[in-house]
Amino acid sequence: MKQTGRLAAVLGVAASGVAISAPSAFAADVTVRPADLAAHTSWAVSPSNTAVADIGALADPIHFDGSAHLQVSAPDQRAQLGLLVNDSLAGAAAKPLSYQVFVDPAHSDPSVIASGISLQLQVSGPTFTTLSFQPQLDGGAAAGEWKTFTSSEHAAVWRTSRAFGPFAAGSDHSLADYINAEPASQVNAAFLNIGTGAGALDAYADNVAVEGNTYNFATTGSAEASLAAPRTIVRDEEAPISLGFTSPADGPKILHTSAELTISGPASLRAKGLTLDHNGTPLALHRDGDGIFSTEFPLSGETLNPGESLSANLSLLLHRRAPCGTYTITGRLLSDGAATGLTATQTLTVDCPTTPPTTPPTTPPPTQPGPPTHPGPPTHPGKPGWPGKPGWPGKPGWPGKPGLPPTGAFGTSFLLWSSVAATGLGVFLARTLRRRRAH
Repeated sequence: MKQTGRLAAVLGVAASGVAISAPSAFAADVTVRPADLAAHTSWAVSPSNTAVADIGALADPIHFDGSAHLQVSAPDQRAQLGLLVNDSLAGAAAKPLSYQVFVDPAHSDPSVIASGISLQLQVSGPTFTTLSFQPQLDGGAAAGEWKTFTSSEHAAVWRTSRAFGPFAAGSDHSLADYINAEPASQVNAAFLNIGTGAGALDAYADNVAVEGNTYNFATTGSAEASLAAPRTIVRDEEAPISLGFTSPADGPKILHTSAELTISGPASLRAKGLTLDHNGTPLALHRDGDGIFSTEFPLSGETLNPGESLSANLSLLLHRRAPCGTYTITGRLLSDGAATGLTATQTLTVDCPTTPPTTPPTTPPPTQPGPPTHPGPPTHPGKPGWPGKPGWPGKPGWPGKPGLPPTGAFGTSFLLWSSVAATGLGVFLARTLRRRRAH
């Protein structure tokens, strides 16, 4: 409680009221949201604040998720956020000291725009003073754009609020000069500050590097990206692609937006194999690698406001030469041409219809000819028979050879002749035998 009370007193907060934790337990990058600001877990609204000091919707140029917002409307007002620090001035100077500033010219007096927001180090001893970084001595803040300020240990851009060693109050010197003047100086707090005589000024700060940490101020809600496309597409048929970005009511405000679409396909994909249209207008494709092409195009508006959406409708056509396979489509939100981290991705398949292979007609293998066959001798037609009588049957052919035809006039005559001849021969033999017996 003793340490908590001492640190709370630095920002003028009673120990019995709100406990503020030292930031030493944080990692190198710390995100601060409105709930953290209210709970005093790192940065908190300073008791010296009399104006607007909170987390605004304006997106920073690194995380694009909001930023610290400070605004005064009169010279006697002060807008201030505070952070407890426990370091020596030499130790704080040896670590990065930097931050980014944006000034909204619509609500700012032009004469004080260059002064922007000041990063302050409160020195607790041996001499008490506040050392304030002066942006106007380092090029000045700019209206309507982010500028980064980085402290050099030897740059005379730090103004002391009180006399410090040999230096008069209100004079500007380097941190090295202050360290040489009082080497034992200790730092117990850091501030983001607008005030003490400034006119109307509306500004934002983010990515504040102090005491070895970098603090990112962010809104409660986060913007989101969406992408819709068919899961399967066919070559020579247009495929619709819908890309959208939405910020919730408590989300960030992103300026100067556009979008980028990247198509990643097989390595053999060529630019002539695809066409991408935006509202009917072909987009120029840039080759980012083998099979990878990208293009940038406008959205339905230039500013993504909280509670609103931006969108774009595209049409993808893959030609017959486009390879089949898996493609990845990625949509990104850009701000001033830089990627914001809002990304949506979808994988799709290029479906190529396949034709079943035609089967050639089968030809039976050639048969081996057998040994040649020799035809039998030609058959002879029978003799014509006697008139009025049937012919004799033809003589049968040799085995394996065709027989003589059994019909015909010759066959019938031959049988009749054979019968007569046999009868005559029989009579002749009988007469001869009787004659021999008679003798």
